[in-house]
Order: sequence, then C-alpha cells, then structure tokens
Amino acid sequence: EFRLWVEDLSERGGIRIHAMDTVSFSSIHTDILDTDVQSMFNRYWTKLPRKRSGDHGQQLTEFLGTLLDSAYLMLGNELELRIPQSVDPPPSVAEGAPGGWMFLSKGWIQDNILAGSRPSSASRQSSCNPQRRHTTAGGRRPAPR
Repeated sequence: EFRLWVEDLSERGGIRIHAMDTVSFSSIHTDILDTDVQSMFNRYWTKLPRKRSGDHGQQLTEFLGTLLDSAYLMLGNELELRIPQSVDPPPSVAEGAPGGWMFLSKGWIQDNILAGSRPSSASRQSSCNPQRRHTTAGGRRPAPR
C-alpha cells in the first residue's frame, strides 16, 4: 500500500508530490513548477461541467486529488513515481458518462435491482465506501468496483 500527498512549495514556486510505500517505508517525491500545475489545472478546468459552482479552492482540491489518483507507482529495486501530463475530471453521476451511460454504485444496484430477489426480512447495508489514493504493491491500481 502506498501513501500519497501534495506539499505546497510556495517559496520554490510549485508543489511536491510525495509517495511512500507503507511496508518498506521507501519514499520518493517529485516537484512540479507552478506554471506546469497552472497549465494542467487550466486543461482540467475546461473539462468541468459548466453547471458547477465557481468555488476555485474546491476545484483545485479536486484537481489535486485527481492528480494523485492518476499517479503511477512502481516498487522494484527503487520506488518510481510517474505523474501524468494532464488529468481529466471524473465523470459525475449527475452529468452522466459519455455515450449516455450512467455510472452505478454497488449500493444503487443492490437497492434498485437486487432488492426484489432478496427475502423481505433481509437487512440492507450500505456497502459503498470508495477508497482513494491507494495502490497495491507493484504499482498497479485496484480495479474499480
């Protein structure tokens, strides 16, 4: 399992992305200049749905989270950290996915499709707890559920 976080390097004019393997405690970081972060954010922002509020701080936080989610880690002889040149905002359930498809949660499927096949006395549990910013050893991200 890896831990990822972003550090603001205002005195250097950029950010630092840290990664640490929690088993071996191997760690690595990479610095990205403010101009590069701004360019990446501008591309990200142009792809956001226009219905969203103009809370720039929240959009920046979501962008950085998406950037961390897109980081690729590999643990071999050394820990390797790869950062994409651009990231896209995740599709929102309200906006729908391209092609008219909607992303469905496990809880929605259980409540709306499988509910009729269960005995009426069965208790329903919410089992949709997505984990973010975690990868498994070897640099492969867990498959979406």
